[in-house]
Amino acid sequence: MPCKGHRRQHNLMPSSKYSISDLATIRSGYHFRGKVEPVEGGKYSVIQIKDFDAERKFHRESLEQVNLDRDGQPHLIRKGDVLFLSRGNKRFAAAITRDLIHTVAASYFYVLRVINQRILPEYLAWYINQAPL
Repeated sequence: MPCKGHRRQHNLMPSSKYSISDLATIRSGYHFRGKVEPVEGGKYSVIQIKDFDAERKFHRESLEQVNLDRDGQPHLIRKGDVLFLSRGNKRFAAAITRDLIHTVAASYFYVLRVINQRILPEYLAWYINQAPL
């Protein structure tokens, strides 16, 4: 037990508020011109709403193959990205926890890429999914 007048030190982050831009870069997914058209043997895979189940679990085995009409390199999704569904009445965030090859997200997702190494992508997704106070 600390003696009277002794203050305990904690290694906690300061109790200040952060904006999302302090923690991650934000961009939209790949903008398809029209409907996503699957192509057998396409060069890229695309993440769509249907690739998540009711518990927000990502199923990469259901990804459709596509060809893109412009360079997909700046839009590639990688392990550690957080996808945030930006429309609809069941918005959610999900962290990508596995490596993906030549994969883009559809434009109705925002792609958050963590820049602050003190924040885990899984924590950021969990936090975004919490009900407002």
